Amino acid sequence: MKIALLISIVFLTSCFSASNEKFNIDKSIVDFIEIRKRVDTVSLRLSESQFENLIAKLQSSEPGNPSKVFAQYHLTFHLNDGSELSFTTNQDIVRAQGGRTYSIGDKEYFKKVWFQQAGLTEDYHEYFPTYRKDGEIIQVTKTMDSYNLENIKQVLTEYGHKWIDIRGVLFYKGNLSDELLADYTSKAGIID
Repeated sequence: MKIALLISIVFLTSCFSASNEKFNIDKSIVDFIEIRKRVDTVSLRLSESQFENLIAKLQSSEPGNPSKVFAQYHLTFHLNDGSELSFTTNQDIVRAQGGRTYSIGDKEYFKKVWFQQAGLTEDYHEYFPTYRKDGEIIQVTKTMDSYNLENIKQVLTEYGHKWIDIRGVLFYKGNLSDELLADYTSKAGIID
């Protein structure tokens, strides 16, 4: 019983101290950084200014408790020795391997970085199939097959909306209401 108590105290102490560690990486050992969306297979390399800005944000971030994070974006730090460090992000939270998290305080930061590297401006929005169900409008964040993707492109074009397809992920320009997105999803014949 005493041994179990001692092990529990050591474990809790190590978790507590690990969660208070600041993000620390010597940027001179990092060759370059790439970002990719969760559903994408192609990574985009950060520019030099994005590289510098991300390192500064991470070094001034707030450490958090180890936890799981639903990945919106993946970051890969390519080190000079050929090894890699991988991180996942969700809004302003960055999760290191092993679960340690850091908050950079900007929920749109990684989206902006990815948009810049993909050549999109902030007035583009990712299209998600949108449905009316039981009097509510819901969006389904899933990857569409090529048939549905082509159908929604035709509907957006027919109604005069600009769009761009980046490796099977569709972005439309401007703000469209949820009701209009639901109408377009219906007209494209996309079934939930």
